[in-house]
Amino acid sequence: MKRIAIVPTLFTLGNGVCGFASLTFAARIPRGTAGNAVEFGVQEINWLWWSALMILAAMVFDMLDGRVARMARWTSDFGAQLDSLCDAISFGVAPAFLLLKLCSDSDRLEVNDLWMKGLWMIATLYVMCAIMRLARFNVENDHSPERHLWFKGLPSPAAAGAVASAAILRHELRDAPWSDILSTLAIDPRSIEQALDLGLPLATVALSILMVSHMPYPHLVNQTLRGRRSFTHLVKLVFTVVTVVLVRELAMPLLVWSFALGTPAIVLAKQALHREPAAPAA
Repeated sequence: MKRIAIVPTLFTLGNGVCGFASLTFAARIPRGTAGNAVEFGVQEINWLWWSALMILAAMVFDMLDGRVARMARWTSDFGAQLDSLCDAISFGVAPAFLLLKLCSDSDRLEVNDLWMKGLWMIATLYVMCAIMRLARFNVENDHSPERHLWFKGLPSPAAAGAVASAAILRHELRDAPWSDILSTLAIDPRSIEQALDLGLPLATVALSILMVSHMPYPHLVNQTLRGRRSFTHLVKLVFTVVTVVLVRELAMPLLVWSFALGTPAIVLAKQALHREPAAPAA
């Protein structure tokens, strides 16, 4: 502890600061209670959007601190522990708090307080699983090159990004051009928001379980950009970038949720196809 790496440490602290900023933006929205549902206007939607944006900024800082430390050979146990502490804030507490605020705009609150109690339990489960995921990563991380290609369980930044993408999607549904498109199709944006109210908590339970599971998840950055690749791989990457630019409003939710829920679906499908048939009974 006599000397620490300044640049990676600043990136790691930037991660924690962004997580705290996410909490402060989400805290501006009052808590819904029975008989007093929170009505989300433009201001409340913007606060949720900024809260989600801070989680995404924390993801960028989290990606850069480790990469800078490894490139400069400044990795240390201090940096690893500091990174996990900041991750617990940005990818554990902040997304859970954002979930509480994001799903508090509902007519169900006028009936009873059961919805908020269930939502609080789901958010608590998410925080506990995120912290356990980070603790397990610290214990099992051996810094081998293979460990930087695959994760055991859903990475906490990806889980946090999935929750944050729901807030971004809700913001875009009320903004042009998607609000105009929905109006043309005679679709009420609030019906989609109510579907998010119901679906997001259930999906968050799945995210929590996947974080503490042993499901293998690829390290997309390392597996996509590291080393020499074929021309076909480059073409796929270019088409992906172009698609993200064209539909940037929907790109974040689609990419993050496809990674979080699509990866285990693909793994389980492959296991089912390669499973040997049982031997016939004698």
